[in-house]
Amino acid sequence: MRMRSGFTLVELLVASAVFVIGFVAVFALFLSGMRFRKLSDDTTMTAALATSMMGEIFIDSGSQGGTDGPAFPSDYIGDGVAKAATAAGAVGGEIPNKMQTQLFPYQSIPGAYYRVDACTDPLLVTDDPIGADNPFATAVYAEIVAICPGGTVSTYDDYNRRVRVFSPSDARITAADADQQIGDELVNRGIAMKYRAVIVRQPHWFFSQP
Repeated sequence: MRMRSGFTLVELLVASAVFVIGFVAVFALFLSGMRFRKLSDDTTMTAALATSMMGEIFIDSGSQGGTDGPAFPSDYIGDGVAKAATAAGAVGGEIPNKMQTQLFPYQSIPGAYYRVDACTDPLLVTDDPIGADNPFATAVYAEIVAICPGGTVSTYDDYNRRVRVFSPSDARITAADADQQIGDELVNRGIAMKYRAVIVRQPHWFFSQP
C-alpha cells in the first residue's frame, strides 16, 4: 500500500510567506484606494463649495449697512458675506479678529467648512489711495479655502490639534501668523483646497436711485 505524506515544514513556511506578501500587497492597494476615494470626494465637495461661494459673492455685490453703496473687498474676508461695522465693533455679527481665523460650515454641503482668506481689487493702481480695498471695484480677487474635516472644527488651530500638521513646539510657527501658516500647510499637504478666482460683481450701486 502506497504511503501518503503531508507538506513539509519548509513548504508550509514558503506558502505562508507567499500568502502574507500577497495579503499585505492587496491590503495596501485597498488602503490606497480608500485614500484616493476620500480625496476625490473631498475635491468634488470643496470644488462645489468654492463655485457656490463665487456665485454668492457675484450676486451679493454688497451694501454697506443697508445703504446702496458697494462693499469693500475686505468685507468678504471670513464668511464671504459682505458685512457692515456696528457700534459694538462687530462685523456682520462676528468679532473682527474672529473673522480672521474662523472656519465656517457650509450649510448646503454637510461636513464641508470654508473661509475666504483674501479678497482684494485685482487692479492694483499705485496712485489709488484706497489701493487693493477699493469698494468701487467691479471685480474682486478672492482666495477661498475649503476643507472636509470629518467633524466639527472652528479654526485652523482647532483642526491642527487633530491632525498635528504643526506641533505646539514647532519653531516654524509664529504666534502673530499661526492660523495662516497652518492653513497654508493644510493646503500644501492636500488636506485643504484653495481656490483662486477673479469674480465680477454686479455693480448695482451704479444704478441706485438717489
